[in-house]
Amino acid sequence: MIIEHPIYYKSITTSSGEVVDVVDRMEYVQGSPEVGRLSINNKIFFQDELFCGPIKEYEGFLYLTIREKRFLYSGFRLCKIDLFGKELIKLELQQEIIVITEIEHGVLFYQSDLLENSPVYQLRIEKNE
Repeated sequence: MIIEHPIYYKSITTSSGEVVDVVDRMEYVQGSPEVGRLSINNKIFFQDELFCGPIKEYEGFLYLTIREKRFLYSGFRLCKIDLFGKELIKLELQQEIIVITEIEHGVLFYQSDLLENSPVYQLRIEKNE
């Protein structure tokens, strides 16, 4: 399986035909995942947030990570975006790095390291989460 890397990931076209990308990408520190603004059909959403790929679509939602920085914490949080209402929902999973590898049968598979052979973890995702 070829796993997209959070430094080199691509835009996606959703099942409804929307083109989703993270634009104006930058490394927040050298060698880190690239973060940027979320673009859906060339329109920026959630202007104050920084997102990171890879981007995955599952059952009407986009799944990707959002950069979080607060007192004594700096890392990423898993989030999902409702494709119809364009609502941002931050999920509980937080790590220094989250690399979403795939989503299958309600299970999100991810790694918490940039190394390709790092362990793969599972997270059950629910529609009403």
